[in-house]
Amino acid sequence: MSEHEQILIELLNKIVAERALVAPQVKIQPISSGGANFTTQLFQATISHGDNELKLFAKVAAVGEKFRQELPGFRMFEAENDFYTKLMKFYEKLQEKHNVPQDKRFVAPKCYGCSSKLYEEVIVLEDLSAQGFIVYDRMKSVDWDYASKAVEEIAKFHALSIAFEKENKEEFNKYVDTLTFSWDTENIEHFNDIIDKGINMVKEENRSRVEAFIASIETLDYDDMLKPVKLKVLTHCDYRVSNQMYRVNAVSTYTYQ
Repeated sequence: MSEHEQILIELLNKIVAERALVAPQVKIQPISSGGANFTTQLFQATISHGDNELKLFAKVAAVGEKFRQELPGFRMFEAENDFYTKLMKFYEKLQEKHNVPQDKRFVAPKCYGCSSKLYEEVIVLEDLSAQGFIVYDRMKSVDWDYASKAVEEIAKFHALSIAFEKENKEEFNKYVDTLTFSWDTENIEHFNDIIDKGINMVKEENRSRVEAFIASIETLDYDDMLKPVKLKVLTHCDYRVSNQMYRVNAVSTYTYQ
């Protein structure tokens, strides 16, 4: 059993104990995203108890010491853990309080457990693939049906953020304060390697233009660019097809954070 599997098993055992499942059988298997992620090891897990089965999806941190040192303050799944354990509770209460129709609500996968223990970070969610949800092929362009539904779902997310601030500004600001992050890539070897490799892939006659563009944006103040103009809005920050799952003709789509 790999180190990542052992970390996952510990959390699954905790989930079993919390639910007092009788004679449970736990099975896990590694899965691949096809190159869509590089910081985690992915797993599917099944907890069988009696005639019932709990289908789960798990992510275990697979980030080395060097990468962590290059990004001071970097913490795996911190925003995700807070989203599933705190923010979604606020959003669910808001939608319930204002009687938002079920088919118009923002929905997210159920979180069964998570751990923020350094070097052993893990999060366990319901496995939506067991319900027929799939990930769009990231190598293909999205069509209008997919794109329009994706925008509709993220609009709900933004709308709830605005409602959250209006309903409870103090709690909203407390939550926003936990998300403070300074994006500084200066002298970080990892990002310099990415830039160099990207430039080398460009046709030689265009390379100087790309280098000039890179030089121009290196002086930008990203923290200043990200300051809100009028409203503070909680955003996804990585809203791409690899982080979304969909099911044709389903009432709702889900977004993994």
